[in-house]
Amino acid sequence: MTQNDIKKNNYRDEIELKGYTPVITKEKAIEIARKKPFFRKEKGVVDSVMLLYKPFSLFHYSALIRHKKHRDRSPEKIEMYIAVDMITGLGFESEAIEPAITIRVGKNQVVKPLIDENKALNEAKRLLLKLKTKISKYGLEIVKENLIELGIVYKPIWIVKFVDYRRERETYVGVDALKGTRL
Repeated sequence: MTQNDIKKNNYRDEIELKGYTPVITKEKAIEIARKKPFFRKEKGVVDSVMLLYKPFSLFHYSALIRHKKHRDRSPEKIEMYIAVDMITGLGFESEAIEPAITIRVGKNQVVKPLIDENKALNEAKRLLLKLKTKISKYGLEIVKENLIELGIVYKPIWIVKFVDYRRERETYVGVDALKGTRL
């Protein structure tokens, strides 16, 4: 096999996607995964560490709101980002999101979405309904709103596998490769 054959083969095993490059190193991820109080006892030795890319559907919501009693005042703008986990279908409010870049990763590193984009949109709308309920409790009303789907982005996650050979147990710990938090 020539060098060109190897390059062609690697190219076929990689895909381009919108995502983020890891900030947390493999070594730091192992250190984070071992930290107490998560582990009360030693869980064994590190058997493997894998970098996976998990899909999230992102939405940007903006609205103009004002107090119902002060209609003469100019409305105030609010903005928020919503991320929907494309594996579990759970959505959550997210901080301002840096723009994703196009990255090349191995096909075997990409977790395929288990829910479709319509379910993700419905989850985002459910979260917005909760927000609107809170807003109305404070005497505020939404004058104008806009929900934009930003598409699917892939977030890097380290998966650290610990093996305790004495007890014949395996333990997996996920570490967010951007923030360094255990999952």
